[in-house]
Amino acid sequence: MADWLETIKYHAATQVGAIGQPRHALVTSVDAVAHAVKVSIQPEGIESGWIPDSAIAAGGLCISCPAEIGSQVLVVPVESDAEHPIVIARLFDVTTTPPVSPATGAPVQPGEIGIFLATGTYLHLTSDSIFMRGKVVIDGSLSVNGDAVASSVSLAHHQHAGVQPGQGRSGAPVPTNG
Repeated sequence: MADWLETIKYHAATQVGAIGQPRHALVTSVDAVAHAVKVSIQPEGIESGWIPDSAIAAGGLCISCPAEIGSQVLVVPVESDAEHPIVIARLFDVTTTPPVSPATGAPVQPGEIGIFLATGTYLHLTSDSIFMRGKVVIDGSLSVNGDAVASSVSLAHHQHAGVQPGQGRSGAPVPTNG
């Protein structure tokens, strides 16, 4: 009876080993147009073919950020087929550390969102502030409740010399179309 049970255990272990498991990998090539990557499965160093890179999508929202070469990722086999993995996440560790926000000097904390580009452009949302660096282009209108301040100049309290308060006219000529 013990031999029969050992045989069953052996065959079960063989089947479980044949099912593809999540694996750590390093990105070796990127095709941004196809949103695909090649990865080196760790620790063996076996390179994959082109596989889908991860994205976040829900309804009309889509966040796409192709992985960079050298990024550590987690690949998961589709339907347990090790020949068809997909990237499901980018990972950070002591070797590949998370980005540090220029605004706070620390990595993004729980409850915050950070978007950091290699160019130095960033968007960091904390519980009480929004930090940005880079050119901001608004295609539409902008409404500000409260004061708008640019280069330490308050829009609510800024004054120009020679401009009368209220509905009066300044000394500057008014352009005409004629």
